[in-house]
Amino acid sequence: MNEPSTWCLEGYVDDKRQVWRTLVHKVPFQVGRRADSDLVLPFGRVSHKHAELFQRRNGLCLRDMGSTNGTFLNGQKVVNECQLKDGDIVHFADHEFRLVIFSALQQPSATQTIRLDEHHLPSRNFDRVRDLRNMLLGGGVRAAFQPVVHLSDGEIMGYEVLGRGQLAGIDTPPPELFFLAEAQNLELELSAAFRNKGAEDAAVLTGKPAIFVNTHPAELTHSDALYASLVELRNRHPKLSLILEIHESAVADLSALQTLRSRLEKLDIGIAFDDFGTGQARLLELTDVAPQFVKFDRMWVKNLHRATRRRLDMVATLVNMVTNMGIETIAEGIECQEEADACREIGFVYAQGYHFGRPSPVAIFADEQLHNA
Repeated sequence: MNEPSTWCLEGYVDDKRQVWRTLVHKVPFQVGRRADSDLVLPFGRVSHKHAELFQRRNGLCLRDMGSTNGTFLNGQKVVNECQLKDGDIVHFADHEFRLVIFSALQQPSATQTIRLDEHHLPSRNFDRVRDLRNMLLGGGVRAAFQPVVHLSDGEIMGYEVLGRGQLAGIDTPPPELFFLAEAQNLELELSAAFRNKGAEDAAVLTGKPAIFVNTHPAELTHSDALYASLVELRNRHPKLSLILEIHESAVADLSALQTLRSRLEKLDIGIAFDDFGTGQARLLELTDVAPQFVKFDRMWVKNLHRATRRRLDMVATLVNMVTNMGIETIAEGIECQEEADACREIGFVYAQGYHFGRPSPVAIFADEQLHNA
């Protein structure tokens, strides 16, 4: 007689690069964005009812539920139902999970989603690292552009470049790409590849929009390598108006940041502090380094039009303080006109967010420029 067994899905269920184990505690077991799913994946590319695990006489099976972005088993798109086995890799859209089977003696005691240690990766990690290296060597990275607009009239003043990539032909979220890259000490190379691709694509835009390119936190502790990559970038694209985004959490060493600022001035590259306010408010660094831009995190502007007077006054005070230093302010994550209006009224100059445009290939914006010319 066969031992009873329990199936688990191990993978990322949030945006924090933490691996979790979820027991398949019943069948059918539904996966999707809906709050009543057995495994809830709150991501835009995951459909409300995405896929289902179910039981046949010969074992556990998988089927797609008509999802928009597909379900994949070991890299192959699921068209009909597929039988599952221990160690299979399943992608729900671009979110990867490993299937693990536990015997009665091995069964974990938890009956719900639990966090695993961060060193646990899906079993095809070796293959995915190989795919990551191939992506970097083969120039397989892509860039998405999100507009930054003037709040006064909605005109585009620039774009933030967001890196994208595929592993084994499947779109893979940037946090997962960087998680794999960090395990192989490739995070600096990946970050530079995203910047290079963004600058290359931006060359088709007319005028001289600001091009905001990102950094990885580790690059701030390897400033010589960062600077060398930016020298190369500037040499290839001498006419681009480049702004280097530095996440607030990476702004720690004031003297190193001042040195970087001085070096960037020689390259005619500006600085933007990103996600301002998510951790410590880096007020001293704002005073002594004086970036060209400060991007206020979404937490400051979400539902700002419904905020209490006290909250409005607090945000307005911060915006005015930054503005009085001669620094331009950008409100991130604007999702509706009401939020945009509230940001404009309290003094924000620029904004970005889904309300003004989702991250898209540069060709879309180049076509718009051509149409409006």
